Amino acid sequence: MNPKLLLFIPCLCFGAITLRWVKEDPSIKSLKTQLADLQQQLQGFDELKKEVERHRIELGWGKQHVLEIEGRKNELNRKIVRMSDDINDFKHDSAQMERWLSALQQQNERVKQNDSKRIQHLQEDFSANRKRVKDAQKNNATLREILDELKLRSLLHPEDMTNAT
Repeated sequence: MNPKLLLFIPCLCFGAITLRWVKEDPSIKSLKTQLADLQQQLQGFDELKKEVERHRIELGWGKQHVLEIEGRKNELNRKIVRMSDDINDFKHDSAQMERWLSALQQQNERVKQNDSKRIQHLQEDFSANRKRVKDAQKNNATLREILDELKLRSLLHPEDMTNAT
């Protein structure tokens, strides 16, 4: 027989015995149990890793949301400041308008007083002129009567008229 074959047969027997011994060895069973536990832990670790990644994504979304809210807050604050400035400008303009209206009302009162004084003077002048006109009308009526009387006399006594001139 071949010397290599002779060496192969004991090796084969030794391998079969060792394999049988390994299958029945309690430490191998404990290694298999530990290996199964490690596989479960690895699966749990993968799940935790996925969950951590989801939390990171959610945290990113949360940060983005916070940034958007801060942006809105800043925009609202700018609008509030602008509104406050507009309100202050409006109050200032209103105060100026009130002063202007007050000045106009005072001027209007002065004009009314001046107008009522002028109207009173005009009424007094009108009354005085009316009285003068009535007096003048009376004088005219009297002068007409005198003139009519003179005309009548001159017709009756023309010689008196020539002597009077």
